[in-house]
Amino acid sequence: MLSHELVTNAVKYGSLRVEGGTVAVRWHTEGRGPQAQFCFTWCDGGGPPAFEPATKNFGFNLIKMGLIGTGSSTPSYGPNGFSVDMSGSFPKCRGATDLAQSKPFRRQVVLVVEDEPLQQMMAVDLVEDAGFEAVKACDAEEAVRILETRTDVRIVLTDVDMPGSVDGLMLAAAIRDRWPPIAIIVTSGRVREREVRLPSGGVFFLKPYDTRKVAQKLVEFGSRH
Repeated sequence: MLSHELVTNAVKYGSLRVEGGTVAVRWHTEGRGPQAQFCFTWCDGGGPPAFEPATKNFGFNLIKMGLIGTGSSTPSYGPNGFSVDMSGSFPKCRGATDLAQSKPFRRQVVLVVEDEPLQQMMAVDLVEDAGFEAVKACDAEEAVRILETRTDVRIVLTDVDMPGSVDGLMLAAAIRDRWPPIAIIVTSGRVREREVRLPSGGVFFLKPYDTRKVAQKLVEFGSRH
């Protein structure tokens, strides 16, 4: 999961988004026996300058946690790009690797229902930055078709105003009736919260919403599964 986050950041924001950009990955062990340490370094090169993000999202916190959540992580942001040094107990790192190989990690799935292309792209980025896999739908009918064919959707993030005869609130009500375990987040730039009748357990965010608060709610819902 940590390596996935580092690669994603490099592709979206760092050295791998530009021609000629590189990534250097180095690792080694220090010491022997139970006290041995596994040391890992990631270093962007030839990309745009890196700056510490103003919003401390899921990915930022994941990198800060370091190897197997030890907290021994030193990120660096500079004119040559992003780099980070991490270390952790070698026996524990090896055990975590063995566990990951025996039980592959899979991100929880969030269905994003939004008809505006730019808004949809921003919502997908938010979902992925929060540590989830995003699936897209442009209207309620498409969302229902996805839900009828997939059993791994855990959260639905939907706008209210959409083309067709079914809006986001009607979709939210149908989801609560047909798929009760799915968590629901409703957004709108036209409808105020006091005008919204949310299904049980649903939450509402007025556009333009605070991406940090939406990400926190996604993580909160995700932790329940």
